[in-house]
Amino acid sequence: MRYFFLGYFVLIALVVSVAGFRGSKSARSPIEIFNDMDLQAKANPQMSSDFFASGQVAQEPVAGTIPMGWEVPAVAASAGAAPNLDGYAFADDYLNTGMMGEYYGDGMPEEITVDAALLQRGQEKYQIYCAICHGESGNGAGVISKYGLVPTSLSTGLVADRAQRPDGRIYDVLVNGNKGLMEGYKARLTLRDRWAVVAYVRALQERVKMPAADVEEAYNAWEAENQPAE
Repeated sequence: MRYFFLGYFVLIALVVSVAGFRGSKSARSPIEIFNDMDLQAKANPQMSSDFFASGQVAQEPVAGTIPMGWEVPAVAASAGAAPNLDGYAFADDYLNTGMMGEYYGDGMPEEITVDAALLQRGQEKYQIYCAICHGESGNGAGVISKYGLVPTSLSTGLVADRAQRPDGRIYDVLVNGNKGLMEGYKARLTLRDRWAVVAYVRALQERVKMPAADVEEAYNAWEAENQPAE
């Protein structure tokens, strides 16, 4: 019987030493019998890695990668008689890169027609991918600004200066991302949608320059023109 009680007290001492007293606090790391996946052999995208030559965990997609559900077009989306604007970039001209030689170009590619439909498409894509950071009006007051981040204002400042940020530069940042936290959207936006967003950003910048009365008048005219038929 004495061995039973001895073993019983040893068990209690073991449980108390491992689990600790209820409500007690300690700066030391807890002893985990079952870690419930708190400690995993994983790598976060922003971590460094000795496995890859780039030294980064997050790797660039294989060249030519397209989203699931899409197919590589039979004809590359390059300048020509019938460019595939609903495909992805496979050429090195201005339409696909925003570059003219070694410099960023300005203005819409000749394959892109800027009309109400394109601007509406640009607004839709902007609201999906851009407004959360840059704000619905492009003023930089998006949702993430409430959490200590300061996104770039697209409607004022350096971005709005076409000499410093021509259309090709905005296209390049939209497609390939920026040096900050912004990722590239080349795998999510087709050629037509990319230039539609660029056109819509320019429209936001022009809206800032307009007097409030002119903006209201233009909006009322647009709303009357696009009012659905009864």
